Amino acid sequence: MCVAVAKMPGLPSGGGGLYSTAADYFRFAQMVLNGGELDGKRLLKRSTVDMMRTNVLSEQVLNTNQGIGQAHFSPAQGFGYDFAIVLDPDAAKRQVGKGSFWWWGIGGTWFWIDPTNDLVAVGIIQRRGGVPGSTNHEDVSRRVVAEALTHPER
Repeated sequence: MCVAVAKMPGLPSGGGGLYSTAADYFRFAQMVLNGGELDGKRLLKRSTVDMMRTNVLSEQVLNTNQGIGQAHFSPAQGFGYDFAIVLDPDAAKRQVGKGSFWWWGIGGTWFWIDPTNDLVAVGIIQRRGGVPGSTNHEDVSRRVVAEALTHPER
């Protein structure tokens, strides 16, 4: 589905200038899971997707406890070109397969791609940020999906 844009936003920004539909967000994630292909067409080189989902941070950086947004670097979780990468699901406290990669949007969106379990998940809610003590919908969705898998390959 295409959405027409009548005019450019007054203040374009990296955190707020993009928009899409849930269906297109899912198709993007599915294309990345497929190694750059969607509907039988190659949209990205496989090598490009491999770089996106491969940790590029050094061991020294992984041990700094720094991060980008919700992606905190550690030996359990690194970062590739565009995505946080789960290196050790148990240590990262993420119920996904090893090598999963994910990102979140500031406006209540998130997704993860789990190549180990051949899984794409997209979450969209109408809530920005969180309130201390409130439910983290991303964590809940990962748990529910993990519990629904018949044969999770972690």
